[in-house]
Amino acid sequence: MPNSTALNGARRTAEVTALADGEALDVLVIGGGITGVGIALDAASRGMRVALVEKHDLAFGTSRWSSKLVHGGLRYLASGNVGIARRSAIERGILMTRNAPHLVHAMPQLVPLLPSMGHVKRALVRTGFLAGDALRMLAGTPSSTLPRSRTITAQRVVEMAPTVRRDGLAGGFLAYDGQLIDDARLVVAVARTAAQHGARILTYVGASNATGTSARLTDQRSGQSFDVSARAVISAAGVWGGQIDPSLKLRPSRGTHLVFDADVFGNPTAALTIPIPGELNRFVFAMPEQLGRVYLGLTDEDAPGPIPDVPEPSSQEIMFLLDTVNTALATKLETTDVIGTYAGLRPLIDTGEGRTADVSRDHAVVESPSGVISVVGGKLTEYRYMAEDVLNRAIGLRHLRPGDCRTRNLPLIGAPTNPGPCAQGPAAGLPASLVARYGAEAANVITTATCERPTEAVADGIDVTRAEFEYAVTHEGALDVDDILDRRTRIGLVPQDRERVVAVAEEFLAGPHRRSGTESYRQNGLHAMAVERAGNDPLKRAPRVRRSPGRLDRSLDAVILEAALAGVAENGYDQLSMDDIASRARVGKAAIYRRWPSKAEVVADAIAHWRRGVGPVDPPNTGSLRGDIDALVAAVPDFEAADQATIRIIVGVATAAMHHPVLAAALDDLVLSRPRQLIRVMLDHAVARGEVPAGRDLTLIPDVAMGLNVLRVMTGRPVDRVFVRRVLEDVVLPLAIAPGP
Repeated sequence: MPNSTALNGARRTAEVTALADGEALDVLVIGGGITGVGIALDAASRGMRVALVEKHDLAFGTSRWSSKLVHGGLRYLASGNVGIARRSAIERGILMTRNAPHLVHAMPQLVPLLPSMGHVKRALVRTGFLAGDALRMLAGTPSSTLPRSRTITAQRVVEMAPTVRRDGLAGGFLAYDGQLIDDARLVVAVARTAAQHGARILTYVGASNATGTSARLTDQRSGQSFDVSARAVISAAGVWGGQIDPSLKLRPSRGTHLVFDADVFGNPTAALTIPIPGELNRFVFAMPEQLGRVYLGLTDEDAPGPIPDVPEPSSQEIMFLLDTVNTALATKLETTDVIGTYAGLRPLIDTGEGRTADVSRDHAVVESPSGVISVVGGKLTEYRYMAEDVLNRAIGLRHLRPGDCRTRNLPLIGAPTNPGPCAQGPAAGLPASLVARYGAEAANVITTATCERPTEAVADGIDVTRAEFEYAVTHEGALDVDDILDRRTRIGLVPQDRERVVAVAEEFLAGPHRRSGTESYRQNGLHAMAVERAGNDPLKRAPRVRRSPGRLDRSLDAVILEAALAGVAENGYDQLSMDDIASRARVGKAAIYRRWPSKAEVVADAIAHWRRGVGPVDPPNTGSLRGDIDALVAAVPDFEAADQATIRIIVGVATAAMHHPVLAAALDDLVLSRPRQLIRVMLDHAVARGEVPAGRDLTLIPDVAMGLNVLRVMTGRPVDRVFVRRVLEDVVLPLAIAPGP
């Protein structure tokens, strides 16, 4: 029979007493953020005896300061982290369709096509969104949950984002990602579901002197200290992980958001997505949120020094966000439009990278010299996978024998299949905001309320009911005003709203579940070519060649074409001129115009000339799909310094190809056609061998692979053997052999 999901002061007192009396544990989890509660749920649902302790409140740290997004991993593709991208997309799909469909919904992301957005950026965004569609498909998330990306008209852009600039607006790109109703609410839901499976969830209990099998616990309310023993101690303390395991090397990064009234943005229905000038793969988002707000974020700044309980945004970050979003707005926002701010610290692993924005978002599991097993790094979207990973490591290290992991298909409290012990009562007519926050549990919030006027708002203009304040205390473990205003609801993000409802929150804390002690108010694209081949480097100036009169001297063709390639590589297509080509080839311009009528024709033939110099690669047929993948990877040439010119040429021509069909055709032949054909023939061989189901539509799979390659090249990174293997093994192979719908 399941345990109660209710967390409150009375339950906390009883469970602290049980631990102090020597209750045996299989797993002690330190840290009440999203990863910690995920570990507690995983362990408890496997039948293990689990206690989680948190020095402050649930979601006190980084977990409540996110962008409230459940990312599909698109940003990781450009940096070659196909595995992380795929995993993120899979975990997003699990949250949206199984674990928490009531808390995560599809968020439209709108990129307006303004004059300030160059052709390279447009091509990159469009390719990235198409790659995102491929990730969604690869993860098995239906388009009914996350619609496909598309191009929309300027009129539709203005309808979705009314305050966007209209001068020069040429439409927009629209894609979809996952959005949480609230990150802290997700943490609470996971914690309560863990309690439903028997975990002890103890807030305001600190841990010290932790070893692999024990820790000293201190009740922050009573001051009582006692020792506990466990077969495994796991730290998920985030940016405070070094306090549990001093051997950890972390590099906190601060991410800042600004809070606005949605009216300032014209009550948008999509997240306005603005490219950051000078960055290929970073954006600022203005996201519609609950309580009639828009959150604008985010930054990525080094945050050295002591770890504060509540990080503060810097004035530079605030101005950066305003300046960036103002590039896309008809009327500029000022600091006076900002009604709240928040900042969080990412617990990044210190890899020695130059910028925190370049540091990997992957997680790591580390066993300290004391025996504590720590999980560090990672992203909110992957909390379930991270919990499973660290718990499996602990099981192996400590020789535990639990059941199999169940969390992939386990609904959280409030999901349609886990409404909790819902009392009989009206399901219709409930406030929409209440249903959005509580899902199938919404009726229980009202029917269990003992307060007067339970459906009445706590204050005018704030769509949080009085019953929710009570439920926070009786069912969600809120022990003080900050818990209610900052983590069970997000009213506290706006200081003026906080002031209006403090007294109401105190009213609900004055009952039997009020904690002891004094109230505190803390504010809170496959590599198919090479520039340098057989000693021929198009970046070197060609020697002067004498021309003979009369008929065209075709020996000059190659010289001119390679001079054109060199110019594109150095300066891009737009800056290339016939004068430049002539100077590099040491010929007169007339010699060029006698052969080609325009710059585009010269460059197109230069690409074709270069293309012919790349030796053919026959489709592999080793007898197995896995063997064919290995053979194809082995055929990828070594990446050399000269190959940076390859990247520069492709990028330089790609921008112009959007307007010149002759260039587009040449680039397609150079970069896409032959690799696409290789993959398709390889898959056809696999179908003939019975490795891939007959009748499967394979037309999209080569395009997905090529899209990832193009995205990689457009961000200036090599398509080397490592990347090609990742694409083939992590994308092509799973898509080909996946069971049909």
